[in-house]
Amino acid sequence: MATPIGHALGGFIVYAAGQKRFFDIKLLTATVVFAVLPDIDFLFGFVVGKPNLYHHGFTHSFVFVICIGVAGAWLLTLKNRKQFRLYTLMFIGAGVSHLTFDLMTVDGTAPFGAPVLWPFTNKYFIFPVRIFMDVHRAADSARFFISLFNPHNLKTVVREILMLAPVFFFILLLNKRFQTRGK
Repeated sequence: MATPIGHALGGFIVYAAGQKRFFDIKLLTATVVFAVLPDIDFLFGFVVGKPNLYHHGFTHSFVFVICIGVAGAWLLTLKNRKQFRLYTLMFIGAGVSHLTFDLMTVDGTAPFGAPVLWPFTNKYFIFPVRIFMDVHRAADSARFFISLFNPHNLKTVVREILMLAPVFFFILLLNKRFQTRGK
C-alpha cells in the first residue's frame, strides 16, 4: 500500500483537477479525507489488536468508494445541492486514486493486491508494474504506530512526494493557465 502521505497527495491531485476556484478548504480537506478513507479498515483490526488483519478488505473496492463518495457528497451538500455532482465525482475520484495507488504498490503479504471488484468477486488484483514502495509496519497494535517510523518508510514517503507533488503542481499550473485564457 502507498503511505497516507501518498494517498493524501492523490487527494490533492484530484482536488486540483476538479476544482475551478483556487482554494476551498472544506472541499480540499474532504477530498483528502476520501483519498485516505479506504485505509479505515486498519481501525477494524485495532479493535482485535491486529491492525493489519482486515487491511485491503472491502473498503478497498469500487463499491465502497462509490457508496462512500455519494454519501459524503450528499452530507456535505445538504444545504446547497448545486455542488452535489462535483463533490460526488471528486470524492469518488479521490477514492479511486487510493485503489489505483495500492494496486501499483509493492505488496509483500498475501493475498497480494486488493479486492477492487468486491462484492462481485473476492479475487485480489494488482498491477504487474509497481511504482510505489511497500510500507513496513508491525502486526500488533502496541507497536504499530512506532514501527511506521523507520528509514525504509521515510524513503517510501520521499519517493511518493517526488513522484506525486510535480503532478499536483502541473495540474494547478494547467488550471491557472486555462482560467486565465477564459477571462
